[in-house]
Amino acid sequence: MSFTHLQVKSGFSFMQSAVTIPKLIRKAKQLDFTTLAITDEHVLYGVIPFYKACLANDIKPVIGMTVQIITQEQETDTCVLLAKNNNGYQQLSRLSTFLQTAHQSGVEKNVFQDYTNDLICILPFSHSRLNYMLGASSDERSKDYLHSWQKLFAPGDFYVGVEDHGNEQERLLRKKLKILLEKNKIPAVAINDVCYLEAQDDMAHDCLQAIRRGVQWDSEFADPVKKTAPSQNKGRDVPVIR
Repeated sequence: MSFTHLQVKSGFSFMQSAVTIPKLIRKAKQLDFTTLAITDEHVLYGVIPFYKACLANDIKPVIGMTVQIITQEQETDTCVLLAKNNNGYQQLSRLSTFLQTAHQSGVEKNVFQDYTNDLICILPFSHSRLNYMLGASSDERSKDYLHSWQKLFAPGDFYVGVEDHGNEQERLLRKKLKILLEKNKIPAVAINDVCYLEAQDDMAHDCLQAIRRGVQWDSEFADPVKKTAPSQNKGRDVPVIR
């Protein structure tokens, strides 16, 4: 079963990943990936070396960026943006420049709507308010919330990203999510937030997150939503909405 990672952070995502571009490409080749994305948070610093390395290794590069969106209620949602074409890449460049020069932790949703042309949006379910709305059985709010996102993009360019962290509560919510998405004709895509390359690197990644958050790390520290290594997700762990 083929699987393309559409949410991958490199070391250019400050304190979120230690993955280097050469190691990422070597791992992708080892796993026989034919397509791979890069989606660092708010920056595109790794895009050119990633693009060149992919082409040199017969891998189709997908250029993207992870962005924090600030709502009118001053809450934050995470979305993954993927460029459909060169114009989409230019939109990502403009958005990244805005975020860097404005020195903001995110972009307001009403400003963000000016940057969405020729971009595909994936809204990771685990990192969105939709997760809490479904947990609270707020179907009407969930529908309005999804439509507020969907209308920002061209038809067919908005998806909900579904992850599988082996959590029973998560599985139960996915059943409700499936009903909601089918009722509102919104497509889903399987994703996992890749921040390290080998399964045994999870403790090092947890340690890095402890440093980023300014908390003491010990052997019991764990990321609230565990990130994944690409070797763990080639086919057998792809989440299914059911």
